[in-house]
Amino acid sequence: MRPLGLASIPISQGCSYRKDEGEIVSSLRIALALTTFLLTALLLPPGATAAPAAAAAERTLPSTRIGKGGAVMVLVPAGAFMRGTGAAEALALLKGCPRCRADRFADEAPARRIHLDAFYIGKHPVTNARFARFAGETGRRTLGEGEGWGWVLGGVGKDSGGEWRRVKGASWRAPLGPGSRHGPGSRHEDIPDHPVVQVAWADAAAYCRWAGGRLPTEAEWEKAASGGGGQVGGAGGLHYPWGNAWDPAKLSWRGNSGGRTHPVGRSGNAHESPYGAADMAGHVWEWIADWFGRDAYRTAPGRNPRGPALGSVRVKRGGAWNIRDPLVFRAAFRDYHAPDLRNNISGFRCAAAAE
Repeated sequence: MRPLGLASIPISQGCSYRKDEGEIVSSLRIALALTTFLLTALLLPPGATAAPAAAAAERTLPSTRIGKGGAVMVLVPAGAFMRGTGAAEALALLKGCPRCRADRFADEAPARRIHLDAFYIGKHPVTNARFARFAGETGRRTLGEGEGWGWVLGGVGKDSGGEWRRVKGASWRAPLGPGSRHGPGSRHEDIPDHPVVQVAWADAAAYCRWAGGRLPTEAEWEKAASGGGGQVGGAGGLHYPWGNAWDPAKLSWRGNSGGRTHPVGRSGNAHESPYGAADMAGHVWEWIADWFGRDAYRTAPGRNPRGPALGSVRVKRGGAWNIRDPLVFRAAFRDYHAPDLRNNISGFRCAAAAE
């Protein structure tokens, strides 16, 4: 005879089967799982699938968050996007650029489907005011301050390429060089809401660590700039952060910049990417976490790729106020410089994992 605590579980056709309490709990769990499955199948529209737990959790992530010092960061959700420039897209771009070399887009090839985890990226490039707080709290002296000079580009007009000068005393504190003789933009205090410039790669990386983040990877930056989804831009996302067509009124470039930086939150000559990041094209070049690899788009893994482990030059993206060529402002365009470079056309923004 079985001990007390037995139960009779009804089965179809009026039969019964006696189980102990452990078997009862197990049966109830199975029944609950089966009921959940059936309800899900009935409630989902045709062709839809149930979202995994990770995707459900991501829906709770805020679209923006405030970083250290009040900097706004925008969410770039997890998912796949098409990175780079495909062969057909490259041919179309070459037709519109008779002066371009045939290998102009080789560094951007091939177009590949890449999956990224969710992350946040700065809505704007880091400003002078925020970098000043970082320098004040940490006592950091930038490479330019330590070496006592920086590169300054001046005399840039619609038809002038400007002239590069090595200026003594030029640093983030005095982007054009010390002294009022350099005119507007000579003192960071006078332009607190402009992007900080005259920062080397290590200076940018140090700021982002202090702010609780890091520099974005090349893949993250490109997805944040292009939107990266669907077939809107040929192989993947948009050609430009605002769309597929070149629009000189959407950014700060040689045709309208006046040869200088401007406030990051301005209303004119500005844009936002599909994820809400501003100034991803033009205004200032932006340092990226990765070392540059010429074949990185071909050999990198398909999930959360990073650049080569070692290198001699770091990636920069986005173009700047002195550039005239529209192709440079595309989301897929890649550039690079030695990490110790600092000048008055290069800044950065930070990224952070969506935790």
